[in-house]
Amino acid sequence: MCLFLKTGLLTEKNKDHLGDFMKVRFNSLLLAFSLSVTPAFLFGQDIVPAEGTDNTANTAVEKKEEKKDTGKKGAGVFTMGEIVVRDRAVANIEDATSTIEITAEDIEAHGSKDLGDALRHVPGIKVEAGSDGSTGFYMRGWRDSKVNVLIDGLPVQDGFKEFIDASRIPVQNIARIIVTKGSSSALYGTSGSIGAINIITQKPVSEFAKFSIEYGTSDNNAFNIAMGAPMGNFYYWLTASARVSDGYDVSDSLDAKTRAAWARKLIAPVVNNLDFDEMVNDDDVDDNDALYNYINKEEWSKTNYKKYQVAGKVGYQLSDGIEFGLSADYYSGDQYGYSPQTSGLASYNNSTQLWSLPSVSKVFSGGYSIYPRDYNYKVAPYFLVDLDKVSVKGNVFFRKQLNSYELYNDPEYTILSWPIERWTDFSVGFNLYPSYKLASWNKLNGAISFRHDDHLEVATDMEALPDTDVTGQELTLALEDEMSFLDNMIQATVGISYDAKNISKYKKNVAGSMVEQDLISDDSYIWGTSDSFNPVVGTVVEPLKDFLVVRASGSMKTQFPSLQQYAGVLPGYSLKPEKSYNTSGGFELLLLDRALSFRTDYFYNYFKDKIESYRDFLLGKQSFNTGKVQCHGVELTFTSSFKNIMNYADVDLGLSYAFINNRIDSDIANSSVNKGDKYENTPEHQLMADLRCRLKTGFAMTVSAIHERNAIKYVMKSTPDTATPEDYSTQYFKEVQLHNPLRIDIKVAQTFAEKYTFYVMCKNITDDYDTDPFDPGPGRMWYFGGSAQL
Repeated sequence: MCLFLKTGLLTEKNKDHLGDFMKVRFNSLLLAFSLSVTPAFLFGQDIVPAEGTDNTANTAVEKKEEKKDTGKKGAGVFTMGEIVVRDRAVANIEDATSTIEITAEDIEAHGSKDLGDALRHVPGIKVEAGSDGSTGFYMRGWRDSKVNVLIDGLPVQDGFKEFIDASRIPVQNIARIIVTKGSSSALYGTSGSIGAINIITQKPVSEFAKFSIEYGTSDNNAFNIAMGAPMGNFYYWLTASARVSDGYDVSDSLDAKTRAAWARKLIAPVVNNLDFDEMVNDDDVDDNDALYNYINKEEWSKTNYKKYQVAGKVGYQLSDGIEFGLSADYYSGDQYGYSPQTSGLASYNNSTQLWSLPSVSKVFSGGYSIYPRDYNYKVAPYFLVDLDKVSVKGNVFFRKQLNSYELYNDPEYTILSWPIERWTDFSVGFNLYPSYKLASWNKLNGAISFRHDDHLEVATDMEALPDTDVTGQELTLALEDEMSFLDNMIQATVGISYDAKNISKYKKNVAGSMVEQDLISDDSYIWGTSDSFNPVVGTVVEPLKDFLVVRASGSMKTQFPSLQQYAGVLPGYSLKPEKSYNTSGGFELLLLDRALSFRTDYFYNYFKDKIESYRDFLLGKQSFNTGKVQCHGVELTFTSSFKNIMNYADVDLGLSYAFINNRIDSDIANSSVNKGDKYENTPEHQLMADLRCRLKTGFAMTVSAIHERNAIKYVMKSTPDTATPEDYSTQYFKEVQLHNPLRIDIKVAQTFAEKYTFYVMCKNITDDYDTDPFDPGPGRMWYFGGSAQL
């Protein structure tokens, strides 16, 4: 058994590893050693998948051969989906940063069904499964809104919230996922201030059809069918998936006694008259029903969902270098969730300079949510012209999303804790990517991107939260030069983008009618409400060929306020764009003809005019600039990949460690966002291990482990004086360390006749719970499934 997180350095065939008797003996000993140390790795120290990068010294021919290997017969790579194409000798910015490639083989080995599952095994990324079936993630401590997520070159984020639900992106039809952490390409514009995820779908090269089905604990069922074929110059691909869940049970270790202990630790001492012991043992106590239900809940009820998605693509190859087509997808679902809401913190009024304490009934509320209406669809025509030295690819997209969100205090959905929200998002835009090969060592790439977003929100049952209609446009013009010198020993990328955002309409419901609101005054140099120039630079040096690779990159990215943040600015206040300065550097050692790899990456991010948001009960979502934030850290990864050991097995191993240190430098007088110098719920340490073994008999086993440590949450250290005015201070808050989870997943599969696969998978076999005990995620889950391929 062994891990394999495929990297660009290890995806190509390792040649002649076993060409002589000594190497056979070495590999045999390594296999025995891997099997012997597995228990220590998994149960003693907690470790996980290695991070992969592209080998910048590979030739274009080698990369093209690698590109064809997607892990699925009859499927190739939809190259239109790659904004930054990686199959050439000259480098791009992804080579100079911390980049990992997730292949179709990796997705199948881990039993991943959506993007959240796939990202869970990437070092430096923390995936959070919400109780309502949604999935969010943090990259190096930052929310997914700072990561540019693209599917075949089209943006996933809407223009309003800019957050994504990774569980809505199925990965059964994915050729590969390229995850870039750090400096992202100038062609992405301001999107992706700390990274990018480029999802590239498959393209049929022969007739292909695959059917898969899975059944899991608590009726967690999944179904997927995909088919496609080329027919002369025409090709098509169609996929459909359905996921249905009846919820889940949390870990047995999070019993009533443990929940009460966490509640006492994370809420006290603000509410001293709340008797937690009495709440645990007396069901007649009605001081706080939500807290009683949380502590005594035997099942994590109201966490069921249904998700359906259909996607397709048709294309026509007019000639060897000219192709055009259309892609489209549709999503529909409904989700129920239970995530207790805590507000056991004193709040500060900046105007009166007075503190106030929450009421007993407000320190803990139910947090029962429902999305009764939730669907979106996207249509995108595309074209590709690839001539000898000149190539142009482009697309036009139309996207519409309709949602409805309701939050209740009780499981019967009768007591609203927030007004029902209904909103519609509409986006339309285009992307154009020209490229010109100046010489064999130099290629110039460009980008012209534009999108128009319109958001209409209707809040019912409370007049204090008005309707909102806000519209904006975004523009990106970019150039990026990729160069290679001294027979690829030195490679460099230099790029710059001009980015602008314009807020063209902002209306609110005032006394029953929509009224134009004052727009923030323009501070742009050329166009829009705000604009900026954003440079990117990266270099890769291989002083010792096939042994030592040195990388460095830097960028500046300006993240403009989202439409939601803009709509949350109080009258008379301004909201500056958020600037980030990002640098990274490291080296990689390659051993035994690339069978072993050790890599280290150091990164540093500095944010100026950081934008934060919080929800005010009367005023709704409020946004403002909070100050400066610094983040630095290091990622260490080790991978080994040995093929055809004793002509019987392939064994792969990956280990990684990530250290993330975020620090806030803010003097803003707001207890919702400024309680100390650390970010809450962000683990400082992350250890991963991933082991994979595949036998010639068709048997495969994958074992992966994730351990996170030192995440904190702020609580009250002492009760402030609520009667005497005073300057704001964070002295009343203290840090409480959250849970340090260890999660181990195991999948065992058997393939017959190269077409039929059956598997058993256990996720979270350790039956642990997540960092936040109020949103612990599922406990131990069993899955049984299979697939058939034509």
